[in-house]
Amino acid sequence: SGPTTSLNYFHPPRKPWALGAEHSELRRWLVGLGIVTAMAVWAMVQARLCPRSWFVFQMALASWLNFDFPPESPAWVFNTPVERKPDRRYGAGFTVALIAMGLVPLVSAGFDYPTEWWDLVKLMFGLLLSFLLPVGVFVLALFGLTAPVLSAWYRLLDSRNAVEYLPNETPFDGYARRLRESRNPLEQKCLFVGFNDSHEYPVLLDMDLLFEHVHMLGATGIGKTALGLSTLVIQLIRRGDGPVIVIDCKGDPAFFNSVKLEAENAGRQFKWFTNQTNHSTYVFNPFQQAYLDRLTLLLTVGLFIQSLNLHHGDDYGRAWFSSVARALLKKAFELTLPKAALGGRSRAAPNMPRITSFKDLHEMIQLIANDSDEFEAARHLCLIVEMLSEFEQLNLSPRRDPRSPAVRNAIHMPEVIREKQVIYFHLVGAIDQTSVAEIARLAMYSLLTAAMAHREETGETPRCYFIADEAQMLVAQNIQNVMAQARSHGVACVLSHQSMSQLHPPGAVDLSDLVLNCTSVKQYFSARDAKTQRYISEVSGEVAYFNKAWQQTAETAAADQVSVANANSSHSREAPLVGITEFSGPRLSAQDIQDVNHDPNKSVFIIERGTGFSQFQGAFPMRTDWPIEQSEFIRRRDNIPWPKTSDDTITISPAWPNANESTIKPTTSPGLVEDILKNIREETERN
Repeated sequence: SGPTTSLNYFHPPRKPWALGAEHSELRRWLVGLGIVTAMAVWAMVQARLCPRSWFVFQMALASWLNFDFPPESPAWVFNTPVERKPDRRYGAGFTVALIAMGLVPLVSAGFDYPTEWWDLVKLMFGLLLSFLLPVGVFVLALFGLTAPVLSAWYRLLDSRNAVEYLPNETPFDGYARRLRESRNPLEQKCLFVGFNDSHEYPVLLDMDLLFEHVHMLGATGIGKTALGLSTLVIQLIRRGDGPVIVIDCKGDPAFFNSVKLEAENAGRQFKWFTNQTNHSTYVFNPFQQAYLDRLTLLLTVGLFIQSLNLHHGDDYGRAWFSSVARALLKKAFELTLPKAALGGRSRAAPNMPRITSFKDLHEMIQLIANDSDEFEAARHLCLIVEMLSEFEQLNLSPRRDPRSPAVRNAIHMPEVIREKQVIYFHLVGAIDQTSVAEIARLAMYSLLTAAMAHREETGETPRCYFIADEAQMLVAQNIQNVMAQARSHGVACVLSHQSMSQLHPPGAVDLSDLVLNCTSVKQYFSARDAKTQRYISEVSGEVAYFNKAWQQTAETAAADQVSVANANSSHSREAPLVGITEFSGPRLSAQDIQDVNHDPNKSVFIIERGTGFSQFQGAFPMRTDWPIEQSEFIRRRDNIPWPKTSDDTITISPAWPNANESTIKPTTSPGLVEDILKNIREETERN
């Protein structure tokens, strides 16, 4: 209808630097870049305001995407918003896809016919942005939202100088303290023992399970004392809910100093007993325990018969040896008890003083054993009593030294329970295992009897923790009855030794099954004998395994190219088929157990009854870190001297007399045989 210009039909070519007249495309680009820029600025501000937030965010995001919960994990283990790893990854991918669907229109424009190289560049760049922008927006938005929380978490809990950690506090100290101070009642009564080796969740031990008793196993030097016992004892001392009695039958200086320092830091009274000469020690006299006044004559005799391991059995031959020892001990006590205690019967010797120590008992047995046959029959009792009478720290009594402060401040088990004291029996059994075993059993039975008396007097069951290192020395045939009574009267027992064979010495009764049946919690730092490995493998539970089977040519097999990749394909199918056979087997094989043996920080942990937060299936490998720094452990082992003698303690001098002006101390000694022979040969050659 009218003249038209060529602009209606002709579009001039675009320049690379010109976007043309499509202002909508420019707006889309600006909006997309604006979103990304805003996200980046927001993330930079958050990173500036929240120290270390980007570092913590990377670790948290990687953990959230990669961590997977095992099917057998306890129900109480912390959960993420989406529990299963595949679901979390699918959720993250779906979120990125949604963001991409919203951003694609912003970054794509004019991509229908890329006629020039600039259009092609824009197409490729747009496609790249379509992939990168959703991921970037997702990560930046997630970082902006979580940075304050993650930074606060890091400052409170994870940093070197975290607010939740006290000065010079180790991670173990923080774990233990936060459990003690937890407002969750189930968590508050748990002890931290380590981490699951496969899935890193913390392993918590409900303290009620301690009263079903604990069994620890580990070869010498493997770490059962430094890692296992110390981890438990340190937390028990800090909690302060009951007395802690440690029986150390090998005399570990690091363990002794750790218990001593922890008791002092917790403000708890600490007493120790040792059989080493030239070492200060508190007095422990089993005859000066207040509960003996509440026992009848027969109960008193039975207590010492059990404590001295003189109950050999109930069959005819064994019962005879038990009976003669019981008869001689009963006769010795009868002659020293008042007439009223004997039911009105008169005594043969009316002026006999009361027995107040093993020394008194030894003198009484020598006095009344006129019948040589009676004395010979009870020879075992007589030898044990004579041996124990030589220890002054076991025999000091008011009758011997009524004004001694060491007598007034001796280890008194009823007082130990009432005041929740910490007691350490430092017994070196490398030379004299017999006396160490007797002293350890006397301490164990004294604690058990005092706990029974405490419950009868107050109506409350105490919470006593009895820890025995090298426990094979005190384990006897009556251990099952001891464990049963200890649980019902508030005594938790932790027994630790090196191997199961120690519970079955040559020619003796096998007590290993008794110990396994009497303990609910087990921690094995090493299991080198076949019997223990079989036991762990059996209690670990069963899981499904799969066997693969395939066929391949003789040529490939002869060339040692045996693998699924060389399997023959069938005629009807292109891909070869592999046969799968399912079978069940133990969760932990012998090789798995040996792998645990190789790592000093790993152990196999077993809880045979679940309660509270201790809900675990079968046996599983656990990693336990040092409760104290290794440098501090070495210092406690090598550089802390034994406590000095005070008014409350005594020091036992060696039996060998000291040098005087009439004697000498040799300053030289003969050389080795090789050196002597060498000198003779040289002298002969010179002559």
